[in-house]
Amino acid sequence: MLKIIKNETFLASLGASLEYYDFIIFGHLASILSTVFFAGDNLLINTVYAYSIFSVAYLFRPLGGAIAGLCADKFGLRSTFVFIMLLMAFSTLAIGCLPSYQSIGIIAPIILIFLRILQGMSFGAEMPTAINFVNISSNCSSFSSSILCQGAAIGALGASFVMYLLTLTFNHEQILAKMWRLPFMLGGLLAIFAFQLRNLTMQRPQKAASRDGFFVPLVKIITQERATFISALLLAMLPSVLIISYIYLSTYLSANFNYSMNTVYAINTLGLVWCIVILPVFGKFCEHVNKVLYLAIVSLITAFGFYLLIAFKLFNYSNFGLLLLCFGMQASIAAYNSAYYVVIGSMFSASTRGTGVALTYNCAFLIASFFPALITKMRAWAQEPMILFWCLTIVAILNFFNCMLIANKKTFQVMI
Repeated sequence: MLKIIKNETFLASLGASLEYYDFIIFGHLASILSTVFFAGDNLLINTVYAYSIFSVAYLFRPLGGAIAGLCADKFGLRSTFVFIMLLMAFSTLAIGCLPSYQSIGIIAPIILIFLRILQGMSFGAEMPTAINFVNISSNCSSFSSSILCQGAAIGALGASFVMYLLTLTFNHEQILAKMWRLPFMLGGLLAIFAFQLRNLTMQRPQKAASRDGFFVPLVKIITQERATFISALLLAMLPSVLIISYIYLSTYLSANFNYSMNTVYAINTLGLVWCIVILPVFGKFCEHVNKVLYLAIVSLITAFGFYLLIAFKLFNYSNFGLLLLCFGMQASIAAYNSAYYVVIGSMFSASTRGTGVALTYNCAFLIASFFPALITKMRAWAQEPMILFWCLTIVAILNFFNCMLIANKKTFQVMI
């Protein structure tokens, strides 16, 4: 057991699981929080307020990632990695202990917004720092990167399972009264446990503090590695858009193809389980291939898969098309994420890697977060229900060409 605990990849994936759990649980409880932390009897407006606070965290993800990246480049990965978990533990546990609007008035939602911002910053910092940490600890092993992604997916499933147990055990009035606090307290306590593990066992990736100024890595990226950053950002767009689109599927399919929300959620969950199962398989396979060319092939297969889905109009046939879509999208996400974390980590120089990966990862998700709104407007304008899949096909094709351009640049230290 001690050998497992000392494994850096295990600790990083555990942290990713808890970060995803803590971040997502807020969304699951948004309707409850709208009643607890906002005044008035208009449930719709209160829910909009709660979901707005949920969205605020996404705006602060790039800031948290940038600060963590600069700290990692300046002070070392280990110190940064340990602090990130402490920040998430504090913010999540504090939400679980926060008095309601009835107890302290307007101060309650103000504190809630502040704590949600801290959650967003730590979430934006966790995954990029974990990517760099695992790359250094495992010598850029794609299998280790796949385990990291697996941990994040397990965290998302864990949040859903805790909510299932909560609603199974308590009625709505009990949850609204006090029991809504339990998922936050559980997440906070588990994060404290993970913080202690990281603090006691993570040793190898620590480096001496850099003598450069704090903002030097950011300046270097802007002035000397701008082209690298743009290439890495484009490389990160495909998985970001696929993940955001997968979250958006329930809304899009129910509105355009008459699927029930329950059906989409059920098959979505099966797709997520499928992703968790196959991630290590792709990670192991990537150990033996050129990772950039591999990403190019995955992009091409993804584009071809969406084209076949459009050409054969699979959504006209029961739930079989939905099953193919969800499993196909998760297969693409698993296949791509198994290698691309290693690739973007190797594209930046050693002195800017932490900042570069953090900015790339979080900026890609920030841009991709607008994709559902764009698709909704394009659907109304073009009157084409398949517009989502046409756009995903185009993104995958463009990413194929970006991968080929990266493969031809000898300066990138991509592992083969």
